Parts: sequence; structure tokens; C-alpha cells
Amino acid sequence: MHHHLSRNVFFLLMVSSVVLILIHGPSSSSADDYSDCGKLFECGDIRGIGYPFWGSSRPRKCGHPNFYLKCTNNVPQISIFDEDYLVLHIDNTTHTIKAVRADYQSDVCPGTEFRNTTMDTRLFNYTSATEELRLFYTCSSVQQFTSVPNQFDCGGTVNYFLTHDQIAGQSYIQPNGVQVLLRDCERNVWVQVFRSEATILQVTTGSKDNLIRAVSAGFNLSWNANNTLCDDCLRNNNRCGYKHASNQFACYLPGIGEGHAPTEVRGVNDPNLIKY
Repeated sequence: MHHHLSRNVFFLLMVSSVVLILIHGPSSSSADDYSDCGKLFECGDIRGIGYPFWGSSRPRKCGHPNFYLKCTNNVPQISIFDEDYLVLHIDNTTHTIKAVRADYQSDVCPGTEFRNTTMDTRLFNYTSATEELRLFYTCSSVQQFTSVPNQFDCGGTVNYFLTHDQIAGQSYIQPNGVQVLLRDCERNVWVQVFRSEATILQVTTGSKDNLIRAVSAGFNLSWNANNTLCDDCLRNNNRCGYKHASNQFACYLPGIGEGHAPTEVRGVNDPNLIKY
């Protein structure tokens, strides 16, 4: 009798399991990829951002490892080589970002940290609208440069800035003036600005306010994170993503019925990928 009862119980458990499977449908992680990557990144005024970016409600599998965005005080931030940048604008059509270094967003006196802007050139390039600006900090031989209006104050110290064209021409300061600045200023830093802002600095009084305005306006970067593969993927109404385990671009296709969403993996990424 007990044996007969056990068989009945086993039969009921089997039936219950089948019913649950039928209710919930087949389980497949790839089935959710296409749907999940339909979620776009949004933060403040930056909205509707897809691949290669990810972060917030947009899952990691939907973006390139080095394009993580975090939303802080309604402003997106991206980290490149451990340097934080505020993202002011993203153009998915031209694959460009307008950004500004977080430590230079509202001031040109960074305190104790003096670092050049270093870019990951495997993924990013400065556009033709961007040029370098050189800042010289804590300069001792002030009397040698009294004719240079590009002077600004940081807590009582004397500092100078020069645009790319001013350095190239050296007509703006005395002969060998850049070499003297390099010798007599404790630190110097390269930062990026828009070429149009640098031009304004060259023809107007080089005040600290003008300098802050130019630097805080940011600069343009173009990116290349399997752009061609993603463009092809999108043209076929699919969605771009990334297989982080194998460092490969992924094109997620829509499901053919519930639980059947194939993934097309194409284009092995740089094997020397630096994740930061």
C-alpha cells in the first residue's frame, strides 16, 4: 500500500513540474539579450544612449567594457585610464562625445593633483575641433614674464597658460620663453579645449575667468568600438552588445517565439584589452 502511495506522490510531483515549465516557458539567458539591450542609458539631459555605452538600467552585456557610464547628480561620467570625465553630449550618429575632465569642470586650480590628460587611443581620438592647452603652475621668475597677459592665480601662486599656436610660434613671449617656463614653473599640465575657445583666448585678455570658461566647455572625442559591426547589426533591426568573457562584439537578434533569441558573435576585440 505504501509502495502504491509513493508512486502516486511521485506521479503528482512530475505533473506539477511539467505544469510549472509550461507556465514559465523555457529558460534561456540569450532569450533576454535582445530585450535587455533595448533599454537605453538615460541621465539628466543625456537620453536614449545605446551601444557601446552601458550603465544604470542598461545592462553590462549591452556595452563595451570601457564605455561604462555612471550617473552622478544627473550628469553622466566616464572613466578613461582612471581619469573621470563629465559627459556633456553624446552623438551616436557621428560617434563623438563632448566631455570635460571632472577636476577641471569649474576651476583651473586642481589642488594637489596635477595630471596630463591621457587618452586611450585604441578606442578614442581627439577630433579636429580639439587642441591642447598648456598650463604652467607655481612659477618663480615672475619678473621675466610681466609682458605675458596669460597669467592666473591659484591661492597666491603665479601661473601661466599658452595655447598650441602660441607655443608653436613662440612670438607671444620672449625667445626661449617656453623653455624658461618649463625650468622655473614647478608643474605643467596639458589639457584639451575646443579650437574655437583657444582662438578666443589668443585674441582676448587672458584672464582666469576666460580660461575657466574655455576649459569647462570641454572638448570632442570620437570613438571606435566595433562601429562598423554595430552599424551593420542595427541596419538589420538587431541590437548591439558585447560578450565580456571572450572580448567579442555581439549582435543580438530578436527572438523567434518565446525563449529563442540567437546571438551572433562577430569580430574578436583587441586581445590586449585594458579593462579600467
